[in-house]
Amino acid sequence: MMEKPALGVENDKATESISIIRHLLNDDEFKNKYRTEPRFFTRLSKLGFAIVILVILQKSVKPYQLMLSEFFKKLGNGE
Repeated sequence: MMEKPALGVENDKATESISIIRHLLNDDEFKNKYRTEPRFFTRLSKLGFAIVILVILQKSVKPYQLMLSEFFKKLGNGE
């Protein structure tokens, strides 16, 4: 049997992954490279690029309105 990595190692990998994702979501060069149309995600809105990606990554089965309400509560702005 394969040994499971120690909990500290798993936490380090998770922390590193979150850090990389956070960096990419806020990196304009990354967004520009993968944008399919130059006008996509150019406005500053409540559902900007980073928010949309984070909502997609949650893979929720709840209705969108409920999922978004919970998501914005977690962010702390509740709107």
